[in-house]
Amino acid sequence: MFISKNSAKKIVLEVKDIIHQEINMMDEKGYIIASTDPKREGQFHTAAQKIISQKLDQILVVHDDEYAGTKKGINLPILFSGEIIGVIGITGDVAEVAKYGRIIKRITEILLLDAYAKEQRNIQENLRADFLKQWIYGKFTETDQDFLLRSRLFGVDVFKPFRVLIAVAADPDELQGKNEIQMKLLDQKIQDDTGNFIKGQEGELSFFFGRRPRLPGFNEKRHTDKAAC
Repeated sequence: MFISKNSAKKIVLEVKDIIHQEINMMDEKGYIIASTDPKREGQFHTAAQKIISQKLDQILVVHDDEYAGTKKGINLPILFSGEIIGVIGITGDVAEVAKYGRIIKRITEILLLDAYAKEQRNIQENLRADFLKQWIYGKFTETDQDFLLRSRLFGVDVFKPFRVLIAVAADPDELQGKNEIQMKLLDQKIQDDTGNFIKGQEGELSFFFGRRPRLPGFNEKRHTDKAAC
């Protein structure tokens, strides 16, 4: 398993909220990929590299720079399927932070497992969406064995008639002035809300474009004008 920087950042912030200590997460090579102290991100952490290479249970750092690139605290391996995929570090006086070590290690592994499960679901949803787009655009033939195999894997009867509905969730004027982060949050909210409504309906097949689609034969101005009448 690969620890993404995005997942690592979320986890160190969540862990800090629990114990109110500075938290670092190192990748499988020993580099700090996320930290509640942003100045340390990207630095090489010698203690983490030693844990990974020697498969150690933990390393206690009694004083700053006892190992190159480290501060005093405790560092423990993060395990996934029995393999070390990174290291979690808690900065602070050893006598104080050592008592948090095992529980923080376990919380981190649970949060990473949850993040991994979400990533896998997203991959499956994206593959399914790509399949549905190919079907809607008509880029297949009835003898296309690869397409028919994927239809069976996704449980879709491509020879069954369906009605197609395309919905635009927001007026373009309402999107003016929104930055990229706000747009992504809006996209996610729309996807979650519509998904919760649609999923579970018998025979539903749905996917999310993310932004306003440009579909073959779809005249956006004509449809917009018609809707405004």
